[in-house]
Amino acid sequence: METLVVIFDSTDITQLLEIKDNGFEYKPFMVISAREHRISITVEDIKGSQLQKEISFSTKHTRNFEELVTQNDHTATYETHIKKPNYSKNFPDQKIEVNLGSQNWLNQNTPLSPPFEKG
Repeated sequence: METLVVIFDSTDITQLLEIKDNGFEYKPFMVISAREHRISITVEDIKGSQLQKEISFSTKHTRNFEELVTQNDHTATYETHIKKPNYSKNFPDQKIEVNLGSQNWLNQNTPLSPPFEKG
């Protein structure tokens, strides 16, 4: 490879690359904005043959957080009214109430558990 030119979003970043045996590496010194981006790579060999490749990708960002807690409460009610026999005043209507609650907690500093094994 005689010449390498890398353009990132219309900016020549060639001088900022770290050349490796099998390619190159680019570490941005600022946060890349959340949107679609384009990288154009042009290589020219000693004979003047040129190869160009363009790559598009998107980035998105989320705010860092240390802890996240959610409180979830659910209530369900089921009622049915049946016709009571005339001879029984003690025959009840039916009513079922269910209250479910859960709390979820996430701490980004907690190490991940190894995955469960099948079997």
